[in-house]
Amino acid sequence: MTTIQILFPALLTMLSPLAGQLPIPPSEKGESVLHVVVRKPDGKPARSYRLRLLRESRAVFAGVGSQVLPKMLQPYLSPFFYDVYIPAVDVDHIAEGHEFKALAAGKYRVEAIATGYAKTVSRVVSVDGTTGKPVHLTFRLLTGGMLTGRVVDEKGNGVAGARVTTWESGVPDMMMKILAPHLVRRTTKGEVKTDKDGRFRLETLTPATYQLRFAHAERVRRSRDGLQVTDRKSLDIGTVTLNKGARVSGTVRHDGKPVAGAVVFLHVRENERVFSLFSRTVTDKEGRFAISDAVAPGSYALSAWRPTAGPVQSFADLRKSRSEFAVKGTKPHRVDLTLPGSG
Repeated sequence: MTTIQILFPALLTMLSPLAGQLPIPPSEKGESVLHVVVRKPDGKPARSYRLRLLRESRAVFAGVGSQVLPKMLQPYLSPFFYDVYIPAVDVDHIAEGHEFKALAAGKYRVEAIATGYAKTVSRVVSVDGTTGKPVHLTFRLLTGGMLTGRVVDEKGNGVAGARVTTWESGVPDMMMKILAPHLVRRTTKGEVKTDKDGRFRLETLTPATYQLRFAHAERVRRSRDGLQVTDRKSLDIGTVTLNKGARVSGTVRHDGKPVAGAVVFLHVRENERVFSLFSRTVTDKEGRFAISDAVAPGSYALSAWRPTAGPVQSFADLRKSRSEFAVKGTKPHRVDLTLPGSG
C-alpha cells in the first residue's frame, strides 16, 4: 500500500467534523431578508413543517478543504458542502411563511421537511446582503417517489433481513459512511430491511439520482447506482443477488494489552498495486472488533490506530499494524493487530 492509501482513511476521519453545518461567522452577516412560503402539492398552504436554510457550496473548498482534500475527491464531495446558517426552524402556525433575517450576500436554497411528504429543496435565490426589503420564495412540497425490488441468494431464494440503504449517486459508500453525519444530502436518507421473501420498498423519496447499498451480516454487500427517482412514480429495480461471504474479526493490542476504542480499517486489493477502503469499525472494551459486512474471496489488509493518537502517531499505527491476508472461501477469518510503541 502507498502512503496516500494508508493516510486516506485517516484524512477522511479527521476532516469529517469540518463538513457541513458550519455556523455563520459574525463577519458574514448582512441585512437581507428571505421570506419563505411552503405549500402543499395542491397549492394550499402547508401548516406544519421544518425549514433549513442552505448556502451554496463555497466555504469549505475556498478554505481548508481546497488545500487538504485531494483534487480527485473534490468533484465527489463539493455538491454536499454547505454552510448551514441557522438551526432548523419548526413552522407550525396559521400565518403563512417564515422570514430568515440578517443574511449575507450569496445564493441560497431552503430545505423543507413535512410529515407525509418527501424532503423538498427550493430553487436557488440570490440576495445582495444590503437590502432590507424581503426577497420572496414560494415552493411546493413534493409527494416523493418510490424504489422497490427483491434481494435474493445464489439460488434465487429471497434473503430476509437484508439492509437496503439510500446513498448519494456516484459517491463511494465508505466515503458516505464516514462523512454522512456532516453532509447535506441531495437524496432522502432511508433504510429498510427486506421481508421474508426478500422484497423491499423505499417510499417518500426526494426526486434525484440514487445509489442503493445492500448489506447482510452473512453476505457480501453490493450497490446499485444510477437509479432515477421521479415524483409520484415507482421504480422497480428488479432482483439483486447477495452471495455468501466470510466474516472477519480479531483484536487490537498494544504492549500485550487490548486497546478499547481503536479504529480499525479494512482495505480490499483492487489490483497488484492498489488497495481501496472497504470498511471501518471500532474495538469494544476488550479490544475486539468484527467487520459488519461479510467479504468475498480476495486479498485484504487490516490496520488500526489507537483512539488517543495524534496525526503523526496515527500514521505510524496504520503503517506498522497493517496485516495483509487472503480470503479463499466463506470460513470466518480472524486477524489480530498489534500497535507499535508510542516512541
